[in-house]
Amino acid sequence: MTHYHISLQHFTKKQLSNYWQNDSHVGISDFSQAMVQYNNLCKTVGNLGATLSLLPCTEGKLGSLAVVAGRLAILGRANNNPAQAAYSTIASVLAGNNILKFIEEHGTMDGRDVVRIDDTFLIAITENTNYEGASQLAFYLAEAGYDVQIIDALSKMDTFLQDHLIYVGNDTVAVSSILSKHYTVMPYKKIVLEQAKDIISNSIVINDIMVMPTGFEAEEQQLQSFGVKLMPIDLSELAKLDINLSGLCFVTTTRENAQDSYVADKALAI
Repeated sequence: MTHYHISLQHFTKKQLSNYWQNDSHVGISDFSQAMVQYNNLCKTVGNLGATLSLLPCTEGKLGSLAVVAGRLAILGRANNNPAQAAYSTIASVLAGNNILKFIEEHGTMDGRDVVRIDDTFLIAITENTNYEGASQLAFYLAEAGYDVQIIDALSKMDTFLQDHLIYVGNDTVAVSSILSKHYTVMPYKKIVLEQAKDIISNSIVINDIMVMPTGFEAEEQQLQSFGVKLMPIDLSELAKLDINLSGLCFVTTTRENAQDSYVADKALAI
């Protein structure tokens, strides 16, 4: 049995207007409606059986700040110093229930460049995660007993791995055309989505149900043809603020009789 814990960035209407700028390519957001969509997202997470924690709003996007595996939390590192304050805020919150590790100097790591598939973590080299940061993260995860693979296919692109890849369960991934033939995804059944970034970066999977944005009817049918259970929700006003699920939260899974069951004890020895 898999237990899902969703750590979601908490904010008020005022914080929305202070911390996020409108994405001019999408339109001007209605902040009141954005809050309605945010509250609906919180309810949806709870209705799907996940435990929900609301973490403080910071100037950094929560999903970028850490990678959490069981009770092991690895804090990332940005390539710009002002963002470091956000890491300190999240570290103080995570410290209560997790064993903390940190990406050290010369390494950069963004949590959105990491995708978990069962007990394997895929780490992408991008403009936000360099080889040093990926190597440090891989070391912490491997020492805790997880399998790790590093992807360099995105190294020259201004993108995140979570824009291109999501595990939807049952040995199946939804993937962009850019990564569809990469060796790391070859063992899995692949659903290649035409509008991958707009869908994958704004989706999470809870108890084998994929929470995804509305407005992608063709892709919904494509996913359902592979047996993926869907929960479409309206996130359009949040999207206008350049807020997507991969930046808004991180997902922690604990599976009985699996790696997460003893990762805390193993991590203490790192």
